[in-house]
Amino acid sequence: MILEEYIKQVKPYVEEMFKNLDSCHDIKHLERTMKIALSLCEIENGDRLIVGLSAYLHDIHRVIETEQGSYVSPKESLPKVKEILKNKSYLTRRLMDAFPKIEAIKQKIKENIKEL
Repeated sequence: MILEEYIKQVKPYVEEMFKNLDSCHDIKHLERTMKIALSLCEIENGDRLIVGLSAYLHDIHRVIETEQGSYVSPKESLPKVKEILKNKSYLTRRLMDAFPKIEAIKQKIKENIKEL
């Protein structure tokens, strides 16, 4: 239930951020992505909190891109993610520690997709 509490706390802020993005990257996209990620997390016995919040916040860089009008890498969005989670220092440390692992997983998924 901890994940749901965090999502409930950050959702209004995230909804406001994503309200002007296209429908491919709206709040419903974030919720769908989180649902899929949590399904995989359960199968793989992952950390539900880290996987869920990472999936929910995975497109923050797109908001920044829209604001700046140029490409922003997901890694460059970490300060904004930290801001969203600013009152959750323990959680922020866990997410930042997990970021290299998340990037490695994303790379492996990309490699597997190319092989198909």
